[in-house]
Amino acid sequence: LRLCDGACLQKISAGDYNRKVDEAFKKRSIALWPYKGIVCIKEEKSQSSGTVFFINNWILINAFSYDGEFYEQLQYPLDSFDYDTYKILIRYMLSNSNKHSMTLLSSEEYKKQLEIMSYTYEDVVRLF
Repeated sequence: LRLCDGACLQKISAGDYNRKVDEAFKKRSIALWPYKGIVCIKEEKSQSSGTVFFINNWILINAFSYDGEFYEQLQYPLDSFDYDTYKILIRYMLSNSNKHSMTLLSSEEYKKQLEIMSYTYEDVVRLF
C-alpha cells in the first residue's frame, strides 16, 4: 500500500515519519467549538419558508425545512464528525456577515424547538 513512506522498512526513522504525520495533521487542525451550546442557523427562502439547521461541536445534529408553521425533518443530518462539513460550517459560522442567521440555544431550548418542529402536516390534520 506504500502508506508507511518507508518507516515500516526502516528507510526513514520513526522520528522523521512522526514529524511528517504531525505536519499532515496540522494542515487539518480542527478549531475548538467556540459556542456554549447548540447553534441554530436559519436560512430563509421567504418570510415564511426556509431551512433550520442545528449544529453542535461542528456536527450537523438536525435539520428541518419549513413552510409556514409546518416542518419536515431532513434526512441527511450527521451523527458523527465529518471534515468536509466542518470546513463548510467553520467558514459560514465564523463569518460576521452570517451572524444574523445564527442563534445560540441551550440543551433545553433545543429540545423545545424539536417538540415544536416534530409536528407534521399529518399531525395537525389529525387534530381537526
